[in-house]
Amino acid sequence: VLQHGGMVALGAALGRADRDSLRATAHTLKSSSALLGADTLATACAAVERCAPAAAHLELARLLTEVEAAAAAAATAMAGYVASP
Repeated sequence: VLQHGGMVALGAALGRADRDSLRATAHTLKSSSALLGADTLATACAAVERCAPAAAHLELARLLTEVEAAAAAAATAMAGYVASP
């Protein structure tokens, strides 16, 4: 589980049931991810952004699990890219 920056903010917003912050943070992460070419992460963030206003808490928690998995995969891919000669 990634516990940095936007991921912490997403979890905190969900914990507070702050749907506006959840949507805004997901939007920011979506844009940043897309800029870096992390398309799976951007797609997962877009789902959170889209569902934040009305989805049930359990559905949002499930979506955040998908964001976490996509973020971990993107971090691994980026680390490999940075480490390659």
